[in-house]
Amino acid sequence: MRLTRRHFEIILYNAYADLRSESSRTYAGFAWWIIDPVANMIVFWFVFQRILDRGTEDYVAFLLTGMVVWRWFSATLSQGGVSINTNSGIAQQVYVPKVLFPIVVALTNTAKFSVAFVALVVFLQIYGFAPDVHYAALPLILIVQFIVNLGFTLVVCGLTPFMPDLSLVIEHFVLRLAFFLSGIFFPASQIPEPLREWFYANPMLALIESYRDVLMYGRWPDFEILGYTAVGGIFAFLLGWMIIGRNDLVYAKNLA
Repeated sequence: MRLTRRHFEIILYNAYADLRSESSRTYAGFAWWIIDPVANMIVFWFVFQRILDRGTEDYVAFLLTGMVVWRWFSATLSQGGVSINTNSGIAQQVYVPKVLFPIVVALTNTAKFSVAFVALVVFLQIYGFAPDVHYAALPLILIVQFIVNLGFTLVVCGLTPFMPDLSLVIEHFVLRLAFFLSGIFFPASQIPEPLREWFYANPMLALIESYRDVLMYGRWPDFEILGYTAVGGIFAFLLGWMIIGRNDLVYAKNLA
């Protein structure tokens, strides 16, 4: 399965069209992309810092960093995993490589995440975490997460047309379980040493820890663990690409 320049133009156009369509459903439009993450940060700060006085002094920043990063992954996987099914009408009327559907979802969520991420960085600076030289590692971490997001999304997207219940399993079991095992509420150092290697099989644990290293703790991420995470994401990407490529002409018949 080979994508041409025309296919990439379709991907960009559809991602832009999806963003415009989503923003047009509300009066505030694109402003909601800023209002939503900022409102979430204010709520978390108020509840955990002022009402519950939960955890350490930096717990709100710790929690928000994990939540923003997790949301990018979970939204991409849950929406992109069913993107062939949700575009079944198009798939049955005209031929397009089915891999375009999850890629469009990944780009759309990346655009929305970028707004939330900028808001997070500003919030952390207000909170007292000043940027330093370690921010140079952020592009690498962002690229690795994009690969992980897209890789796992392709695998789920390629299998869901043949196993419709898979999307429900992902949404109601896998993502919920991973949410609590990704280090959003606790640092990896609190995981018992014998179990830590198993926890790192979840790529989001390594990614969230990497973001916190750079944004909060002023240190370089663990490049070895980040490298393993990148390899896992690339493997998932190649596997998903192969699954969708081999069944590219089958999906339309299966969804009919």
